[in-house]
Amino acid sequence: MATTIHPQVQQDQPQASRRPHSPYASPLIHLTFGNSPQRWPIHSAFLSRHPKLYSLLQTQQPPPPPAPSNSSSSINNTHANDYDANNTLHLPHADPLTAHTLLHYLTTTRYQTLRTTDATTAYALALHVYAAAGWYDLRGLRDLAAGEIERLGGSSSSGSKSSSSSSSTAAVTGPEVPLEDALVELGKAVERACGRDQEWLLERVEERLRDEFKKDKGVLAEKKTWRGFNPFVRTLVMVVVGLQGGAGGKKGKKSDEDGEAEDAVEGEEEEEEAEEEEE
Repeated sequence: MATTIHPQVQQDQPQASRRPHSPYASPLIHLTFGNSPQRWPIHSAFLSRHPKLYSLLQTQQPPPPPAPSNSSSSINNTHANDYDANNTLHLPHADPLTAHTLLHYLTTTRYQTLRTTDATTAYALALHVYAAAGWYDLRGLRDLAAGEIERLGGSSSSGSKSSSSSSSTAAVTGPEVPLEDALVELGKAVERACGRDQEWLLERVEERLRDEFKKDKGVLAEKKTWRGFNPFVRTLVMVVVGLQGGAGGKKGKKSDEDGEAEDAVEGEEEEEEAEEEEE
């Protein structure tokens, strides 16, 4: 008799395995961002699609709850609820400002932000998202954030390209974010991002400064241009930008404007050192 039932069971199992499984039926995981205590619920199936998040999910999870017994079902249900509530995945490299955008991407693969009042705020958020996406290997989100960064704060040549994100409405003919604000936010982003993404951000600084340098050769000598950068990053940017050779000049020859720019940078560093000594 067993030999006649066993084949029937084997036939039923593949049919059950072919049934689609909704990601919304998977357990809830609560994400926390940066130093914020707020918890954002998301179904674990959406996290499992991304290797880095899945790996973190496996290493940060608490042990499973005890198996339920028939004699104390109500108590065990309480323990199960407590276990579900404690399923938390902490993302220390993701700023709390990125929570909505990151969760929306994980569930829809689209870039979405809450309504912002100005382009600079949206630009700063895109930089936060770019940095977080890099830390957690969310390449699709990183590309979408890069599109927003280019659209809002790129040079005139790159600003004409429309963003690939869903929040883009139309192409622009130039950067929407003023130079000073863009450099402040880029300076912060360079320090926030992981190493492999810093180069791309420095290229955005170079691109924007070259564009502005064509309009105003004294832009590098202005103190406010560098206020978003610490001394080390500021010096690094000067090297990466490569403007020491002057506009259209040969490398190795410094123009008057270049000398003024370096003097301004060195002067500001001396002021900062003096302020630190006084403190």
